[in-house]
Amino acid sequence: MFRDKVVDKIILYDSKIADELGIKDQVQFFLEKLSQNNRVYDLSEAKENT
Repeated sequence: MFRDKVVDKIILYDSKIADELGIKDQVQFFLEKLSQNNRVYDLSEAKENT
């Protein structure tokens, strides 16, 4: 049922925090699945650009 719906959401995450917690690979796996119908932004990249 959920797979048929088009979802347009924004997902924010911080890859530096995921790396420090040792879960970067797991986070990347889930983001690949979630990014199909959503926009994904890494907050650590936004911090570096300011």
